[in-house]
Amino acid sequence: MITTKVDTFSVRLVYTVFTLIWVLLVVLNGFATNFLAIVLLIPIFLFMIGFINADFFNDNLETDVFNITFINAGLLLSLPLLKVINDKNNHHNKKLTHAIFLSMICVLLSYYHIWIKEENRFICRTIQSCLETFAITLYIYTLVVFFNNS
Repeated sequence: MITTKVDTFSVRLVYTVFTLIWVLLVVLNGFATNFLAIVLLIPIFLFMIGFINADFFNDNLETDVFNITFINAGLLLSLPLLKVINDKNNHHNKKLTHAIFLSMICVLLSYYHIWIKEENRFICRTIQSCLETFAITLYIYTLVVFFNNS
């Protein structure tokens, strides 16, 4: 378990910062334009749960979550296919393309390894989880928009 208040505060700070980044990302890119944008609330709810449960994190839980990154490979393979299919069907949607690229950027950013002391490594794992949450949510949003326009 996280043993100090500083560790709990650090995790809560990461979730708060990434919630703000997510809101800015959605607002500045104009994704919240119709009812389909309800999908974009997923990271906020997940970050709220992480914020509330910050006292109960332990390194084993974060290691388990950290190791399940095979979804990133699937995202990196399927997102360009969505772009190609979108362009091929002459339904070019700038927001869809933008969401695809942002999702790919989030996946790629989650692969950066930050080398810090072992006792602070949970912060890097939390940041990676946040970036993966961004990517997966953008992917879900992309699929919803794509199949709604098809």
